[in-house]
Amino acid sequence: MLPRRRLIAASRGPAAMVRDSAGRALLLALAATATLSVLAAAAARVAADGLKSARMARDRTAALYAAESGLNHALHALRNGERPPSLSSPGWLFSGPASYRVALSYPGTHLRAVDAVADGLAGGSSRRAATRFRLTGLPAAYFEDSLPQGHPDGFVTGACRSALAFPAAAEASPPPEAAPLGATSAGPGVFRKSGNLVVTSTFAVAGPATVYVAGNLRVQSGALLRIGPGVTFFVGGGLTAQPNSVIQAAGPATFYIGGNAEFMNGARLENTLAPGYTQPVDIVVRGGSRIVVAADAALGSGGPPNVVLSLAARDARTPGTVSFGAASLYGGIYAAAATVQVSANARIRGSVVACALECQGGGGGGGGKDKGKQGGRGKGKQGGRGGATCSVAYDLGGSGAVAEPGWYR
Repeated sequence: MLPRRRLIAASRGPAAMVRDSAGRALLLALAATATLSVLAAAAARVAADGLKSARMARDRTAALYAAESGLNHALHALRNGERPPSLSSPGWLFSGPASYRVALSYPGTHLRAVDAVADGLAGGSSRRAATRFRLTGLPAAYFEDSLPQGHPDGFVTGACRSALAFPAAAEASPPPEAAPLGATSAGPGVFRKSGNLVVTSTFAVAGPATVYVAGNLRVQSGALLRIGPGVTFFVGGGLTAQPNSVIQAAGPATFYIGGNAEFMNGARLENTLAPGYTQPVDIVVRGGSRIVVAADAALGSGGPPNVVLSLAARDARTPGTVSFGAASLYGGIYAAAATVQVSANARIRGSVVACALECQGGGGGGGGKDKGKQGGRGKGKQGGRGGATCSVAYDLGGSGAVAEPGWYR
């Protein structure tokens, strides 16, 4: 007799055994499908997270590029002579959802520095970039305050009132701590010189320093006066740079001259602008005196305007005069209350502010004179009778805007 289990198995037959195998296969298939579904869902989540991270990284990068574009926009505006409080991205600039806004502030005096903070936006990300722009060239506050709205040319005339006064400190006695000036060099510190200071060979003043000269300052032919950044001269008498003499500065320096200032044939005033310095050399002459620049003199070292000749007079009663011959100037002449005489052969890159302009010589009909008048942007020209024409390559130094190292976040 067969055991019971064998009888049961025999009684089920082949069909039952097939059904059992199919059931097991179905269970295995369902388990595999579930496993694959879980794995697919996990992979989808990973892919979605990766896509989201990539999109966020893309947006952060795009926002940073937008912020940098804002700083470039600000630099371009400053180089064009604009001084805006803020800037925004134009609608046509970005094809995607990116934009920027730049806030600009002007610390200090004479607009020498501009702080720019740019916020870039892209998607849901924002980045910030900031820097400080240093402006080379002219002390724009003197010149821009005299310019009407619109597009000025190189000459501005008719104001007849100066925004610059001769400082009281220039007429004061040296302070008690001022040391006697050395024979060949001085500085840093405060120094005094009774009588005249005559430079016969080489004389160097290291900055920062203040030098009080009771009499005249004279640089003789072939001599060199070398001054470092941050040097100020208070000269009770006049300044004379004799033929082929050199006054060499390496950054910001100021000469307050109580008498006349004269740069004779072939004299040079250089501003080499040492690294980190962008300000000009200022020659400030008391109102009622004269500034004379003779033929072949060269003021400024090329590049951005970096020398300013100023007559500090409040009105036209005691304005003084400026006579600029067939010489070169990379800088400006500010004599808003005075008449400025300019040779038709003069080479000036910068700006001239005067009460009136007399253009002299040139064109075979020398001696022509005419009142200055304002034109459009570009070459400012003044015509005079007899065919004389004077021109200035208009430049307030905006082309010399440079950026310091900035920061991002």
